[in-house]
Amino acid sequence: QGALDFYGEGAYIEIPEGIWNESLTITNNGVILSGTFGGGILNASGFQSGIIVTADDVEIIDLEIIGDTSTSAGVIITAPSTNVKVNGCTIHGMSLSNPGNDSPLSYGILAYGSDANFVPSELVFANNEIYDIAGAGISLGAWTENSMIIENTIYNISEVEYLGSPLSVGVQAQFADNVMVEGNNFDGLII
Repeated sequence: QGALDFYGEGAYIEIPEGIWNESLTITNNGVILSGTFGGGILNASGFQSGIIVTADDVEIIDLEIIGDTSTSAGVIITAPSTNVKVNGCTIHGMSLSNPGNDSPLSYGILAYGSDANFVPSELVFANNEIYDIAGAGISLGAWTENSMIIENTIYNISEVEYLGSPLSVGVQAQFADNVMVEGNNFDGLII
């Protein structure tokens, strides 16, 4: 977090090799956060989320994000973020029910807005491996637009109880406009 705050807008941050126990917040535009060369791991265990993005033109690339029973989401994108990419990441272990509402779901990736005029848009979630999550692999929670969910592998999404019935989902969307879901692999089924 210190590097993100210090370098600010347009920063390219490469996560060094090792395990980094923290939660990150990206509020500066044009940030690239990469685990490509060093093999860095963001361990968000003990935190409510791994990475929260409220910015434009952000890329999260080739990073492993780990959570636990205290973690509700690996990556959260909030409105009015635009042009956010999560690509080549491994996200797993989240199992805390959403602390922001009464949803029993945890998420690998969660994006949401507050209404039709305040949405995250131009989102790309590609080539990620998402597993061992309680409830939902990828969720366009409410009010998103222009999103692409492509070539992800999503598995071992454990069931949670929702309105008296068991529920687990690979990808879900609510009040989402213009969403493309293509070439994803759910427990061996390519959709």
